[in-house]
Amino acid sequence: MFATDVLKVIYQPQKAFKKIVQNPKYWGPILVLLIFIGAQAALFYSQYSKTYYEETSPTLSELTTWTDTPSLWTATSGVSVSSNFDNILNETFYGNSSLEFAVENSNSLTMTLNDFNGSVNCDPTGYQDLFMQAELAAPATAPSSVTLKLFSSDASNYFQTDVTSMFSNVTESTWSNYTIPVGSGDWQTSGNPDWSDITGLSLELVFPQNSDVTLRIGGLFFRGLYETPIEVLGAGAFIASAVFSAVTQFFIQWLALSIVFFLIIKFFKGAVTWKPLFISIAFALITMAVETFLFVAATASLPAQIYYPFEFSYSFMLSYSEPIVTLFSAASQATYNSVIASQVATYVSIVTFVAVASYVWLTAIGAAMIRALVEEFTWTKSLAASALSVIITFVVLNLLTSLGIL
Repeated sequence: MFATDVLKVIYQPQKAFKKIVQNPKYWGPILVLLIFIGAQAALFYSQYSKTYYEETSPTLSELTTWTDTPSLWTATSGVSVSSNFDNILNETFYGNSSLEFAVENSNSLTMTLNDFNGSVNCDPTGYQDLFMQAELAAPATAPSSVTLKLFSSDASNYFQTDVTSMFSNVTESTWSNYTIPVGSGDWQTSGNPDWSDITGLSLELVFPQNSDVTLRIGGLFFRGLYETPIEVLGAGAFIASAVFSAVTQFFIQWLALSIVFFLIIKFFKGAVTWKPLFISIAFALITMAVETFLFVAATASLPAQIYYPFEFSYSFMLSYSEPIVTLFSAASQATYNSVIASQVATYVSIVTFVAVASYVWLTAIGAAMIRALVEEFTWTKSLAASALSVIITFVVLNLLTSLGIL
């Protein structure tokens, strides 16, 4: 019986609501919720099986771990290791300080991070690049030799490569970004290192002559591993996340719309009781389930794989506003603006259109609901009350979301 009422809300809303308000039962809302959970789970899978987000080690929340704490590092005799709070490149992601190594009257500088507090997997299934920001504050002369070592288990087992060419065009007191491929390429081995078990690193700079040397390190982390949210969370946790999101979203919309509709009807001098209205609003939310199924269909416009740089967190719309994007690195901004934005443009347009159409549809269904609840209301008055209720609910929920309350 209630399943028929749910369907009738879609194509015969006035007749359906007349029946619902006469005998309001919670079985209908439960069915609508289950349909919405199924739609949301389908959307999560369809969308997030195509979106790959770059992982980092350390993780994004701990990205500055290796450059925030000078005590983690050792250096050759005479080298001071400290935090520099005046010279940084990107405070948003790389913290409010850089790591500074300084030595007087020397032709070499070696710095070592012996322990990552765990190991990093750099084999073909793991991280593919070591990223580093560096500024050579002194001397003005480029180093004649720069050697990078990646330790495996201990200092006797390591991979080594010459990265002198990366520093060959160094400009004094200018930050540079270095991306060094790991796991393959021109690496020499000593002992028995394992790419799946990288536990530390060292960087050695040699200069043509003695001078005062000051080197600053900003962002330092492994990157180049892309995974979908499904892979990151695991199937079970991902399903649980989809269900939780659906239930939370449904109940917030249900309660918010019910309260606002109740108050607006009262404002328009209508006689209304809570339970029939509350039950009716849940039936009206079948529009939200239909909207979500249309979103699922829209994911067909997305490419099979979309790769987001590490600065990007999960977004339902898959798009990001310009003020947010400007916080990211220049390379990530370029990737988003030149590649990702065009990949998701059609999807974003469809989702936007469907969302607007769904609110219009909800307003029309809401008018039919009000007519069934308050028979003395005209269609014009019912439509006005419904439109005002939907608009107020939309504004309030979006405001609470922007404030981080929801």
